[in-house]
Amino acid sequence: MIQQYHHVMLDLATMGTTPGSAIVSIGAVAFDLLSGDIGPEFESRISLQSNIDVGLSMDPETIEWWIGQSDDARQHTFRGPQTHLALALNNFKGWMLEHTHDPDLWGNGARIDNTLLAAAYRATGIAAPWRWWNDRCFRTIRSLYSDIPAPEFLGTRHRALDDARHQARHLIAMIGGPENHFSPEASQ
Repeated sequence: MIQQYHHVMLDLATMGTTPGSAIVSIGAVAFDLLSGDIGPEFESRISLQSNIDVGLSMDPETIEWWIGQSDDARQHTFRGPQTHLALALNNFKGWMLEHTHDPDLWGNGARIDNTLLAAAYRATGIAAPWRWWNDRCFRTIRSLYSDIPAPEFLGTRHRALDDARHQARHLIAMIGGPENHFSPEASQ
């Protein structure tokens, strides 16, 4: 039997910062907040044209921002095989259904990853694989636990999958693990 996770850390590479912006990469990891186990991963590069075909847009300031990023970040995001947006969203949905149960979907900001992904699902007419009330904000937790340093970054910054891994590891360091949860035995 495949282990079912309750938490997913999401990171997107996008061409804008508002709902309706094109998504060029989805990176996600399933994880167990209590044990600290980081499980299955998902990554998909997405064709920019397939975003435009369903009415998603690009923002000139974000394009300029991407130009200023590292060659590695642009390589991981824009070069190599790309999937049609609808297929990438269906693949992500299948991955979530296989590896999670009623998942909390964590994004880095209350108004960015989760809302942009939900808008892409709406644009393609595909039902999103999480319930809106399970949206979670990593940035909010990070601001509440600012005294806990982020772990060393492994991989390439702004590669969606590497960012998702890093954010999951940081969230676990801040509030995960048995030492950070109330235990009746500890209070006796």
